[in-house]
Amino acid sequence: MIWYFNMLQVVRMGEKVLDKVEDLRRAVTFQHEFRDRLPEGTKFFHPLPRDSAHPELPFWLDHTDLNGWDQQSQNGFFTRIILLGMLSGKLGDEFMSPPVGALTPFSPQMMASQVAGIGTLTPISPQIMASQVPGMMIPSISPMIDMVDFIKELEGNNEMNDSSSRDVGLVPLKTGIIIKDLATGQSVDKIWALMYMVRSILNLNSIGGQGVYCSSDEPKELRGFIAVPDCDIDSWDRQPLKRLAAMAPGSTLDVIEDGHICREYRLQVPPRIYNFPDISCKNKACVSHKSQLQHEVPPYFLRIATSATGKPSHTETGAFTCKYCEHLHDFWKIWDYKETTEADGFA
Repeated sequence: MIWYFNMLQVVRMGEKVLDKVEDLRRAVTFQHEFRDRLPEGTKFFHPLPRDSAHPELPFWLDHTDLNGWDQQSQNGFFTRIILLGMLSGKLGDEFMSPPVGALTPFSPQMMASQVAGIGTLTPISPQIMASQVPGMMIPSISPMIDMVDFIKELEGNNEMNDSSSRDVGLVPLKTGIIIKDLATGQSVDKIWALMYMVRSILNLNSIGGQGVYCSSDEPKELRGFIAVPDCDIDSWDRQPLKRLAAMAPGSTLDVIEDGHICREYRLQVPPRIYNFPDISCKNKACVSHKSQLQHEVPPYFLRIATSATGKPSHTETGAFTCKYCEHLHDFWKIWDYKETTEADGFA
């Protein structure tokens, strides 16, 4: 059984129904006592978004097996993308069927899936392939290899000693990570504010040290430094790495093993920021702002190539614009971190 809910169109019903709005809302809202009356396999659908103050589908239903609207909204997104692409002439020609008997190219992964007896021509990862093919070994790969859109590996510094820790009065690391060049050129207060934000949001408060130092190349420019001993960066997935890059673009990440820098990366502004619980658009008129009570409109930011001063920039500096209202945010202001967002701002 399928139930389709829709938003109560109070604004179109005229003034005569205003005194009956609460009764109408109760009439179209699902109640707890109805749950046991539903047949097995029932799904609820809704075009979204729901009114956070008066939802037709209460939020306690979100994590139940009645939730069909999440999949509905995902399918609707891709359907609209394809339809818009076809209407604008960007898609369509390549959808023609190949001639009968023609060979269809497929990847080595697909071929391996057939050899391993998986049964369908479905692309599979090297890890899955290894699990299906006896004796096949797949070397471990750093997660950084999949994050080239905001992390760039630097060359030429491998096997160098960790000398930067001494610059800020810390004992050189044996194993762990160093995040340096934070907020280069900013005031001491702003550098410390950013370092505290990075530690707080990434939950790195209990270990390591930090400080402010001057580089030998630019002795007049202050910059921040965070050392985290025994931190295995290869155990991080895309989300914490993306958070770090969004909070500290232009900084450098050193991976330390046996007292040496084995890998070094430059962090850049990610192209998109979303699905983080600690970000928000600061424009109160934006549909995603919490004051608008739109539960299904999460914050979503896109990278733009301008600096805080408005001058052209590359992806190591810059700012974000809100996907919905296009409000401009300097990269540190999208975070809901009081100590940083209340600061005067970065130059």
